Amino acid sequence: MSQKMSQKMSQKMSRKFVIVRCQKAGVHAGTLAKRDANVLELTNSRRLWRWWSKFSLSGLAMEGPLQSHMSEQRYACVLPYLTLTVSDVAEVIRCTEKAAKAIMEVPEWENE
Repeated sequence: MSQKMSQKMSQKMSRKFVIVRCQKAGVHAGTLAKRDANVLELTNSRRLWRWWSKFSLSGLAMEGPLQSHMSEQRYACVLPYLTLTVSDVAEVIRCTEKAAKAIMEVPEWENE
C-alpha cells in the first residue's frame, strides 16, 4: 500500500471506536476509553450477538454491517460503561468513521 493511500485511510479511521473480540465475553463495539495491563474500558458500547459484514469482523470494522441483512443483525443496547479484562481480549480492531456510525445505528434487538 502506498504511503499516500495509507494516510487517506488513517484520516477516515475513527479515533477511538473499536470492535473488541473476547475469548469468553463475546464481541463488543464502542469507544475505547482506557487500556492498561489489566483492563480495557469501553464507553457507549454494544454487544454484537449476530452481524453480517463483507468478510469478518475486519470487514465490519471497515465497512459496517451489510445493509442487505439488517433484519438479521442482533446488537444489544448501548452500555454507558463496560470493563473487560485484558486477559480475555483476543483482538481490538479500530473502526472507520463510516463503520462506527453504521454500527451505532443498528436498532437494538429486543426479544419478541
